[in-house]
Amino acid sequence: MARKKSKLNYLIRPSKHIERKIFIETLQHLSKASYDISDYHYLGFGSYYYVDFILFHNLLLIKKMTCLENDQSLKARMKFNKPFKFITLKMNDLTQFIPTIEKNEKYLIWADYEKKLDANIIENTQSLISTLKNGSIFILTVNSDLRELGTNYLTKELIERVRDMQRNGLKEKIESSLNPHCGEVTISDLKPQKLPELFARTISNAIDDSFSGRLDDKFYRLFNYVYQDGARMLTFGGIIDKKGKEKVITSALKKLNYINYNIVPKKIYVPPLTSREKLFLDQNIKRGRVANEFKIDKKALKDYINYSRHYPTFYEVFIG
Repeated sequence: MARKKSKLNYLIRPSKHIERKIFIETLQHLSKASYDISDYHYLGFGSYYYVDFILFHNLLLIKKMTCLENDQSLKARMKFNKPFKFITLKMNDLTQFIPTIEKNEKYLIWADYEKKLDANIIENTQSLISTLKNGSIFILTVNSDLRELGTNYLTKELIERVRDMQRNGLKEKIESSLNPHCGEVTISDLKPQKLPELFARTISNAIDDSFSGRLDDKFYRLFNYVYQDGARMLTFGGIIDKKGKEKVITSALKKLNYINYNIVPKKIYVPPLTSREKLFLDQNIKRGRVANEFKIDKKALKDYINYSRHYPTFYEVFIG
């Protein structure tokens, strides 16, 4: 679904894997606060790896699932690799699927794009927010890497005049594509570290505008992260419910320090570690101290501690 022809292996991307674990743990906590996640309908863009589908079924016990893929050339692989019979495979895109949304069902939707935020994604987001039943959860991932926007204006080789022309051109491109939800775009918004915040603000504004016909409801932001396994990606999401649910939601999630209720994205980053380094750090964290015996950078060490529980370990296994 809106993915590149050369499919990435979604099993072995550490930051993406951490993000999945954050989602699962958050949803498990919400399950204890009257949100029966196991009864939800999961809608996602699985690729032929179906990683999210396998995890969400095994760990959240979701059995009603729909996978969207609009690349018709992948139909055979999508059907061959489908891990569960109860997954419904639809070879179309989200725009085509939205009119079939069951308004009496609660959905968990992860619109996990590899492309940049654009007018079509905004339109689909607003259609979903205005349609989904209270209690539904919506998560959106988009590419927020400047390289994906077709600019290399930050390279040292470019002279300042050309750089300014490119900045202004990019500014016009974003404004024309994302107005009115992006608001005024400044040159500082176009810095690599600031673009995810611009996209998060745009998505948030578009979602807020979707509640014009739902005056008793609101969107409770839970997820707002930027991570980079290759391209810099932004994930933004939360739960739709009636106004006045703040206490119920925050109480259920109070022990999770990675929940981000703010508009500025949190960065998910973990340093590459050997199995021995990870084991050493984990043992010392559990003892209430962190020794730096192998001289890891202090910031990288802090980043690891923040996500140590979710840090993936990969092994190669030979079968046969």
